Amino acid sequence: MSHSPVSDAEWDALTAYWDCIAQSDRDPDIQGYAVRLSTYIANLCLAILMTWSHENINSSVHVVLMQAYTIFIAAFISLGRKKLSIADAHFVFSITVSPLSLYLVYSTIRLMMHKSTTLYQRLGESKRWTAIWSTLMLVIWIVLECMIYATRGYVFDRERCTIATFEGWLVYRLFAAVVIFDYAVYFIPVFLFMYLLYSLRHCKDIYREYKRHQGKVVKWRLPFFLILQIPWSFVRSLVISNGVVVFHSHRWLVFFAAFIAYLSWAGDIGIWFTDMQKLYGMLVRAMHSDERNFQYTPKGEDGFDPLGFGQILAATVAIEPIYEVAMLSFDRRWDVWEAIKHYPDSVWDGIVFIVTGHRNPWTKILKQREDSETETLVGGEIHVNPFSGEHTYAMISRKDSEGEKAYGSHVKDQKNSLLPSALPSKINKITSFSSSPLPTHFPNFLPHLQLSSSMATRIQFENNSDIGVFSKLTNSYCLAAIQGSTNFYSAFESELGDVIPIVHTSIGGTRIIGRLTAGNRHGLLVPASTTDQELQHLRNSLPDAVAVQRVEERLSALGNVIACNDYVALVHPDIDRETEEIIADVLKVEVFRQTVADNVLVGSYCAITNQGGLVHPKTSIQDQDELSSLLQVPLVAGTVNRGSDVIGAGLVVNDWCAFTGLETTATEISVIEAAFKLQGQDSAAVIGEMRDSLIDNWA
Repeated sequence: MSHSPVSDAEWDALTAYWDCIAQSDRDPDIQGYAVRLSTYIANLCLAILMTWSHENINSSVHVVLMQAYTIFIAAFISLGRKKLSIADAHFVFSITVSPLSLYLVYSTIRLMMHKSTTLYQRLGESKRWTAIWSTLMLVIWIVLECMIYATRGYVFDRERCTIATFEGWLVYRLFAAVVIFDYAVYFIPVFLFMYLLYSLRHCKDIYREYKRHQGKVVKWRLPFFLILQIPWSFVRSLVISNGVVVFHSHRWLVFFAAFIAYLSWAGDIGIWFTDMQKLYGMLVRAMHSDERNFQYTPKGEDGFDPLGFGQILAATVAIEPIYEVAMLSFDRRWDVWEAIKHYPDSVWDGIVFIVTGHRNPWTKILKQREDSETETLVGGEIHVNPFSGEHTYAMISRKDSEGEKAYGSHVKDQKNSLLPSALPSKINKITSFSSSPLPTHFPNFLPHLQLSSSMATRIQFENNSDIGVFSKLTNSYCLAAIQGSTNFYSAFESELGDVIPIVHTSIGGTRIIGRLTAGNRHGLLVPASTTDQELQHLRNSLPDAVAVQRVEERLSALGNVIACNDYVALVHPDIDRETEEIIADVLKVEVFRQTVADNVLVGSYCAITNQGGLVHPKTSIQDQDELSSLLQVPLVAGTVNRGSDVIGAGLVVNDWCAFTGLETTATEISVIEAAFKLQGQDSAAVIGEMRDSLIDNWA
């Protein structure tokens, strides 16, 4: 045959490795049809269980790993005894590289890069061992493939292809890919076309998501490296944003991609052929069809019994996964029925979106994202009467640090009325809280609540005005350092005692608790220096809804490197990736690496709540706008303690009250009350008045 510009001899040399594998022995206990089919079905059922089961997926993951490692152990023992053919060795590689195994390895790599993964979020206590075994599986794949090629003359000395070339191995891999994608090749263009079509339809949504993702990028400081980072950051953010919008909006594309993956794996392990020898014989004859002198005699599977002991035993592997899928289908039969009933409507909505752009599914995703942030201030909920449509805001407050007494109040959302007189006398003690403004993130279904807040209070800690060093204030708790007198604690108790718990504590035996801790209403982060007794005291004293987490972080003054409200956190650019993940998980916030007026200690140079924020006085308007867009609250530049720019040290504030150092001037207090919308003041109007007052004084 003349394969121009390749001669017959060169072509035979290139295909020699393929011909060798085609004529190699095949053990029916390894490549028998029952083995292949049962393994395929079991893997597919496990994928279904991991996707739709609400239970812990540890058992499913363990079955996948045990299945792969059982094959690995048997294969390496046979390799050591020189009892494994080269065809069987390649098949061991193919049958273990399943879509589910690849997903395990992919999730483990993301975990190592400190990225969030759905798989490991659903795992229980065995995350570390799952990561170890998944990583080792990738290493075994590489070692096995290298051994097959590099040790042919020693391990596979009975084979004819002991002197196969590297080019021949590449040709084998090329033809193997053709076999793998024999059927999937018809579906891949459909997938790519729909992905491109959805990308064009979602171009505006993708752009907004891209801007959101770019806000999380940590910019390199040196100009040369920044030039290198810009194109990479652009491409990476664009690809991620595109995938997030398209795949979250059109979930069927994810399952279509999984279908293509399993279709490809079916081709790789020869599900469509009961006899692998016939498959390879057909391919070899097609490759050498024009060579008259080429002779090929396929080896039959001598004594192969499709109902033999080994084949029947292999088939039993799929019984339990099939049973589990059947039980899952029965348990969720009504969900399945609802999905079937709504399927025509979903298809029609998809067609309408493609044609007109209306019924955009991404708007529902954004609504769900907003709703996930719409929670109560202190353990309460938004209750909706399904008949009257009235919205009731239920608030729970704790009277003391032990949280033994709980009081609830309800404020009805009616057109022009509030009903404070209907509240019990005990509940009237917490009206300062119940009348606090709701966060800007709350939906517009509470438009009629007319709320007010307390004013800023000036206090000091043992003749020191840096009260932010010795206290921490959030919407659900207050921490105060231990001191000889009770003046400092009493100042907080007079304003907060009936609303949230006030806890006397120390951190690592020190009193600078405000600079060592960071928190919001969801949680509290403490440094590694916190003793076990202090940690247990905090967990016993704070509300149950507040998660307390000890953090192993090099930058241990967490209050200096983290500034947060209940929804967003600004952090030091050099904070560890693992710490960033802990901040996001414990405090339930979006995390952005930022600076404030070129200062990396963001917690020291700003204070933020759900209503507003106060930042370093030298923060430029451009930086204020950028930070405000990330935080979604208005920001004001200002000072505390008679001109101090260390905002975090002189001020603690939550959504309805603030405490500042005793040296804070009246002008500074007015700016603080305006910035955080205390006493219903408008920030723009007050800042204008303060500017005029300062100009008059300077003149």
